[in-house]
Formats: sequence, C-alpha cells, structure tokens
Amino acid sequence: MAINTNGANAATASSQRAWRKWHGWIGLISAVPTLITAVCGGLLLFRKVGLYERRGPFRDAIQKLHSFEILLPYVGAIAVLLMVAATVTGVVVFVHTRRR
Repeated sequence: MAINTNGANAATASSQRAWRKWHGWIGLISAVPTLITAVCGGLLLFRKVGLYERRGPFRDAIQKLHSFEILLPYVGAIAVLLMVAATVTGVVVFVHTRRR
C-alpha cells in the first residue's frame, strides 16, 4: 500500500512541477505587456492633475500604447489571454500548494 501512496505523491509532485513551469513561462512572457499596461495606465491617471494636457500628441500616444492600438489590434487580445493564463495557472499552483 505504501508503494501506491508514493506513486501518487510522485505523480502529484510531477504535476505541481509542470504547473509551476507553465506558470513561470507564462508569467515571464506576460510581464512585458503587463508592465506596458501598468506604466501607461499610471501615466493616464495623472492627466487630471495637469502633468500633461488632456488632449494632445503625448496623451494620445500613451492612450494608444495603453490599449495596444499603436502596435497591432490583436496584440491587446494576446496580452489579455496571457494575463488570464498567468492568473489561472497561479491559482492552480496555489491550490496545489495548499493541499499538502
């Protein structure tokens, strides 16, 4: 009976390693669009305090970069999918960690 338990533990450990590996790669890939979105979003917050004009080339460029319109229309969708995948794999890793 101990052999079955060790086999189950090994399979669970292997599954956890696989989820952590996927989460790590997805997190690394999604870091760039997440950072761009965060920095541009932060800059857009300051438009009301007069850091820059409410309308103008700087604000328009930041708005387009924030929504990924400046790159390509589907890049924003890919960024969203990467962020969702990072969240889902993070939740799975968290649940696997708590089960121990």
